[in-house]
Amino acid sequence: MSPPLSQSSDEQPTGSIGMEWPEFDTAWEIVKSATEERARQCIAQSDAPDIADKMDWVLVEDPESLEGVSREELKRRFRHWARAENSGWNIDEEKGSRGSRYSLFIQVDEPSLLSIATGSDSYQAEKGGTGGSYVKIVRGWDDAVGSEAAAAEGDNDGEDWMELHMSKLNIDFYVEFDNDEVWYSFYTRPDSIYS
Repeated sequence: MSPPLSQSSDEQPTGSIGMEWPEFDTAWEIVKSATEERARQCIAQSDAPDIADKMDWVLVEDPESLEGVSREELKRRFRHWARAENSGWNIDEEKGSRGSRYSLFIQVDEPSLLSIATGSDSYQAEKGGTGGSYVKIVRGWDDAVGSEAAAAEGDNDGEDWMELHMSKLNIDFYVEFDNDEVWYSFYTRPDSIYS
């Protein structure tokens, strides 16, 4: 779980929307249990159902250590973790895919938790976009499009993250994104949720 981040800048955290972190505990538990339960159900129907017991979920759940942290800092921390997990592999020099586990991460920030807690999405409604419960998927190794390039494309947020409807947070999604090139097939601008 991460603290609120600005929707228009990776460096500026937003202010609180009036709810304290303990009020989001239920929403955070929904994200964790839905993700793990969906994975277990899918794996139970596979040829190797026993691998469900070997899944290694890496969750960063300390709101105090994440308070005010930018998306760029989250990516830096993610890359540090990926390097530590793969000390015998120069993951920085990988030309192909690093695989889903080491290429992207799920960010559950305050607006995401609000969308889950209330079943609505005030941020999306303000922008005239589609609503629903969502999390953010972030490409850990890719930087946002530079400000000049982003402005030329009319994109204030780059293409290094997108909002993903909770219903899509499943094993199929994880497997699909094992190939880095797939990102642009599914990429949805921040004014809409990929569903």
